Amino acid sequence: EPSKCYFHDGDGVCEEFERMTSIKDCGVYTPKGFLDQWASNVSVSHQSEQQCPGWVVIGQPAATQ
Repeated sequence: EPSKCYFHDGDGVCEEFERMTSIKDCGVYTPKGFLDQWASNVSVSHQSEQQCPGWVVIGQPAATQ
């Protein structure tokens, strides 16, 4: 259980209770069964619908299972 006297986020130690919430200590959380994070929304400033549509980056990445 986290201490009320010590600020754990950013201390350089990835504690089990921080695994899903602390990017500083644990990196970006990747759910079990997946290889990476994924975008759920995208905004582009110079979108070319035929050559580089923004929607191609939305969706689940490759899964390990």
